Amino acid sequence: MNRAWIFLFLAAMVGAAFPGCAGNGSTGSDPGSSAQERRFDPSLSDPRAIEIAEQVLAAMGGREGFERAAYLTFHFVVQKEDGEIISNYTHHWDRKNDRYRLEGSLKDGRNFLSYFQLWSGVGSVYLDGKELDQIGVPDFIKRFHGRFINDTYWLLMPAKLLDPGAILKYAGEITDDSGEQFDIVHISFLEGTGLTWQDQYWAFVNRKTHLMDRWEYVLTGSPPEDRQVALWTDWKPHGPLILSTLKTFPDRPYHISFTDLEVRETVPEEIFSPPGRVRESP
Repeated sequence: MNRAWIFLFLAAMVGAAFPGCAGNGSTGSDPGSSAQERRFDPSLSDPRAIEIAEQVLAAMGGREGFERAAYLTFHFVVQKEDGEIISNYTHHWDRKNDRYRLEGSLKDGRNFLSYFQLWSGVGSVYLDGKELDQIGVPDFIKRFHGRFINDTYWLLMPAKLLDPGAILKYAGEITDDSGEQFDIVHISFLEGTGLTWQDQYWAFVNRKTHLMDRWEYVLTGSPPEDRQVALWTDWKPHGPLILSTLKTFPDRPYHISFTDLEVRETVPEEIFSPPGRVRESP
């Protein structure tokens, strides 16, 4: 994830730090991605940490579940604790054909609708119902691709522990006040893995469910003591997958929710058919 523009874009919208996506949110051979360019290198990681990562993947539906998950759709909603909605984006992902549809509002209040290929960047953009002239499309699609990386990473991150370039180390165990036991996996990245490869993540994996209940992270450029916490809750079945639809932050006055989440084994073709072409210059 390009933290220089995506992370700052999110921070400006939400008013607080969001983690980047150094774990190759847009490439790789893991179940959370449809590209098949590289493979996870187990020689760089602890066997115990790899075992836990495999358990997490299995608990979320396994490779078979992700193979069956041909289509994902959801609303990515950031909401303050007083009920004010800061952002709301509608995602449609054809994982088999790398097609994407994204809808939402720009900072200037205009509504956008975009269709694009994830790995080629080719697509179209509609602003308030009128198609944007192609000269302005690449910059918009670059921004929208960043939304895809960020928002799907918040949905699928635990299934991406075995991403290419990820380095997993077992960081011990902990028991919380309620008696729940967790294994901690530290995730770092090979140099050059994504654009925020210096990010540091810690996944707290529940020993009973094998799901990640807590995610701690230090972003690239941040001091070690600036360690943020996100709690992953509301784990439920969605088609062939088990996913968390609520992320809360103990020290932040907002939360992230995934509403109207659906995972299907077939792709609704009509979703990815652009409307009539009425062009508008940027």
